[in-house]
Formats: sequence, C-alpha cells, structure tokens
Amino acid sequence: METVKLDCHLAWQPKMPDNSFDVSRFENRNCVISWRISGWLRGVRIRKNLKSREEAAVTRGLAQDISASLANFIAPEVVVAAATGQYKNFDDTNTFQVVDTARAVGGPAKRLEFAASDPTYNCLPQALEIAIDDHERDEAGQNDPLRLEEAKTQTLVSSAVTSHEAKVFAALTALAAATNITLASDDPIAKLDEQIESLATDTGRLPNRLVIGLPLWNKLRNTAKVIARFPGAASIGISMAQFASLLLNPSIDIRVGILAKDTAKLGAA
Repeated sequence: METVKLDCHLAWQPKMPDNSFDVSRFENRNCVISWRISGWLRGVRIRKNLKSREEAAVTRGLAQDISASLANFIAPEVVVAAATGQYKNFDDTNTFQVVDTARAVGGPAKRLEFAASDPTYNCLPQALEIAIDDHERDEAGQNDPLRLEEAKTQTLVSSAVTSHEAKVFAALTALAAATNITLASDDPIAKLDEQIESLATDTGRLPNRLVIGLPLWNKLRNTAKVIARFPGAASIGISMAQFASLLLNPSIDIRVGILAKDTAKLGAA
C-alpha cells in the first residue's frame, strides 16, 4: 500500500451547484410508483427514475462518492460534445486588457481584439468492470442479492475514483511550480499567501480552492508560527475555518484528504 504525497494544490474554479442528491417518491403517467434520484454532478443536472427505494438509495450513495472526490474538487471534469474536437484557447493577455470605453455621441464602440488558437482534444476511452461469480450468487442465495451487487458496485466505484484521482494529482504535480516550506523556520501562512498572490496575478482570478494533504495538515495546524496567531490554540487546536481566515483569500474553500493506492499486482506482496 502506498500513500501519495498531496502537499498543497491551489486552484480557481467557477462556482457550480452543490453536488448533492435527493431521493423522492414519483408517480409517472401510467400511475406506476418509482423513486427518483435528482441532483447535480460536476455542473450537470442528473435525474433518474428507479424501480425501488433501495436501488435509488444505492445510486445516490455512489453518486455522492464520485462527486466528493478531491480530483473533482480541484480539477472538475469538462463535458464536451464529442470524444475528439477543437476548442478556443484565448491568449492570457485578453484578461488584462484596459480599454478607454469613452466615445462621442453616435460614435462607434471600441472593439476588443482577441488572440486565440484552436488546439485539439482527444478523450481516450476509459473502462473498468467487476465480475460477480455464479458461486457468489449461490452463496448469497435469496437472502439479500441486492447487497452483493451493492458491495461489488461500491468496490468498482471506489477503484475508479482512486484511479482517476491518482492520474489527476500526478498531472497537477507535473504542472505546478513547486514551492518548499520549511516548517521549522518559515511562516506557512506567508508562504501560501505568496502563492495565492502569484496565481491571482498570473491569471486575474483569486484562487478559491485549496487541497491539503492530511500529513501536511497535521503539521500545519500544530506549527508554532500558526498557533501563535491564535492565543490559546495550543491547547484546543486550530480548525480549518480559522486557518482559512488567515489566508489572503479568507473565503477559500479548503479540503483535506489523503490518497492511498495499492500499486502491487493482485497476489503480489
């Protein structure tokens, strides 16, 4: 078993509807009772009717697991029209243009000039499956066959989420500029503020999301220079909300997590 070092990852993401799901009783036009699961997943409205309340509850739980992943929080998936295509990549300077918008009465409006390219994307097919052996079904018998399917589905979703998160954070680590924080001497709040300011200057957007690895969070909240900002915190600890209030963007959304994965092949030590 390997624990992936997450450290800190900053990002700006547009505000989207909360990833929450509800289950409600629904009667269709044929007067048949079904159970509807509805909510938002990665900015997309989800609505699905299922035959039983139990199936709806299982589906709701799985959807919640997917939406709660750290990868989806820091780098949400983008819905595209086709597996391959082109998209507009506007030059960063467009964000920072300053234009004198004054005009004479009846005069023409000033027009913004855009520099853009048309790169391509290619979404590679992804697939993962899990089997239910006939012997497993025989052992389950008629007692609770749904629970067997639920357990298998939960394992499948968990593996898919872990695999996706490993890819996302590997890509983020390769792209991000590394900044070392020496907890024994540096002020971690000041270091994080430097990165928030740098990212805001480069993109024109104030970072609003921060992922902190669990081992680092354990060290940050117990660092002397952080505790010194809150009299009495040495005895009661520092909450995530208090930590966020110290940063350059005090309303930043912070998630703490850990990514554990098993890279050994099945049956190998």
